[in-house]
Amino acid sequence: MIYVLMFVTSLFFLKIACIFRKNNKLLFLLFSIIGILLPCLLAAFRDLSIGTDIKVYIQPLFNSASWYSDFYTYFLHPNSSINDILYLLLTFICQHLSKNISFLFFMIELLVVVPIYLTLLRSNKESNNIILGMFIFYMFFYNATFNMARQSIALAFSVLAMTYLREKKDFKFILLSTIAYLFHSSAIVMLLIYIFYKYKNNIKVYSFKKSIVEFLIIIAIMCSVLFLPKILSIFISLGFDSLKFNSILTKYSMTLDINWVNTLFYIYICLIINLNEGYLKNKMQDFAFYKFMSFICIFILQLGAVIKYSDRIGYYAFYPVLFIVLPKLAPASFKKITKQEFRNLILITAIFIIYWLFWIVIQNYHETFPYVFYNS
Repeated sequence: MIYVLMFVTSLFFLKIACIFRKNNKLLFLLFSIIGILLPCLLAAFRDLSIGTDIKVYIQPLFNSASWYSDFYTYFLHPNSSINDILYLLLTFICQHLSKNISFLFFMIELLVVVPIYLTLLRSNKESNNIILGMFIFYMFFYNATFNMARQSIALAFSVLAMTYLREKKDFKFILLSTIAYLFHSSAIVMLLIYIFYKYKNNIKVYSFKKSIVEFLIIIAIMCSVLFLPKILSIFISLGFDSLKFNSILTKYSMTLDINWVNTLFYIYICLIINLNEGYLKNKMQDFAFYKFMSFICIFILQLGAVIKYSDRIGYYAFYPVLFIVLPKLAPASFKKITKQEFRNLILITAIFIIYWLFWIVIQNYHETFPYVFYNS
């Protein structure tokens, strides 16, 4: 199976890269490039049938870019409902540099893999943590990038932005979050994450007050799930954009279509984090924030039960948990692995392999399996 072959080979080269990380920057860079190029090339050489959104907007926007000689006219063209300027700019540039859409596929993947890899490098010193993080990426995120291209790039930059927020480098966080927003407008939620992160890590605020705020956030999300039509009607009556809110209401389902598989998966991840609370507290000063994020994502996920795709808002809270917190549970050394580290390794690798097999192979979610080469 070509996916598995690529995953293993890429992880092998990235592992070698991490060995040279401290002592030989040139070899570290060389093997990192090889490890990163492999998933990008596999994405580039795929057939147009691989990925749900290829026919929806990726290919149509790429083809229509050839009709215009300047980006401004292309950006304003009436044949697209998408106004994410950086994604359109990427599509326009790729189309004018190469008439082959494979180049666009390559660049989309590159703009996802590089930020994720940088996130892991910035968050971890040990190679095992980085490799576990990339394993999580391949099992959970990689195939999704073949489908939801715009949001995948936005999510990757958002996760990278969180590493700068943790270091109190607010300007870089804002810059990367802005880039994410310009690739997909859903990244506006990073503003709320920024505010809550600052509040949660403010030592001047008593823990009791923080608990009250967290409780209110959960109540607000649950009310959104259960009483969304009434809430939107109130906003409309107050003079807010009725067309936009009515558009949301047309997607509202009166019956709760709960995704039990993903709900159980989110709960599982939350439990792993809670089981290792003492260990992670010593590794992360901001652990309390990520612990709450892992919990709140379970509730945000339920938005998708009433409005299709609305659960993707929670990705901006969940993905940092996957790529900043979980990799820290990798064994420091396989020669002196503890029982807790061994248990964590089994719990994490097993659930992500099951996740990939169920959603990608069996359910063919994102429509990426089996892999088909371009024009084959």
